[in-house]
Amino acid sequence: MEIFAVLMKRFSNILARFLSVFSTVLVLASCTTSRTGESMSVTEYSSVEGMTQFASCNALGVVTAEYGVFMHSPPGRKRAASIKLREAALSKGGNTVVMTVNDWGLTTDQVTGMAYHCTPKDSKAVSRVTSDDDSTALRLRELDVLRDEELISDDEYNQKRAKILDGL
Repeated sequence: MEIFAVLMKRFSNILARFLSVFSTVLVLASCTTSRTGESMSVTEYSSVEGMTQFASCNALGVVTAEYGVFMHSPPGRKRAASIKLREAALSKGGNTVVMTVNDWGLTTDQVTGMAYHCTPKDSKAVSRVTSDDDSTALRLRELDVLRDEELISDDEYNQKRAKILDGL
């Protein structure tokens, strides 16, 4: 019995050292996904409202990307999500993307967003706050894309559309 306890303690110490070294490697590696020139050409916004302050945009559709999580620290996973989402938007012809969902898994993560093709507003428009009409039109176009790609049902579409229009 004593030998078993000694062996278990020794195994625990070895495992603790291994995990310590492994986690250090993960933190140092931070992220194995690197930005490319292409992914850097796509602008990512945290919200549609923020995007519409600076650009006039047309929704192109939902984009998704998956990536392995090995060698990604938590900040690295967030960075990888951003890079992969930008690349997905670019492959759909977009130059702008808004992340909507970031699902973390055990071995792979999946990120989802809406791709847009945007053109900058003139300098006078950038300085003003986006009007409600611009934001409403953009939200309705985004809703149309979600329905067209069968990501929401017709009932959900009608409910959300009514809610957006009620806000006018």
